[in-house]
Amino acid sequence: MNNLQRLELEVQGIELSHEEIQIYLEESGLKHYDEYKPNSNLSKRSIYKTALSVLESIANQPSLMKNYKQDDMSISEFADTLQ
Repeated sequence: MNNLQRLELEVQGIELSHEEIQIYLEESGLKHYDEYKPNSNLSKRSIYKTALSVLESIANQPSLMKNYKQDDMSISEFADTLQ
């Protein structure tokens, strides 16, 4: 498993282009094609740091947040309410 695949596992459900993911990884000092080392605390920390950067970017753009509906409960227009 490479760093790109590991990051995609961490941020499942968030759709980003391949180029965007590469930029996030490079900003954290990782190469997307390098092998992910699960035994390395540095490698884990870097992946988590990258995932946090992705989540912070989404938090800064509320219009990207989804609308959810489940049974009789729905969360819609979340971005408008948040802004």
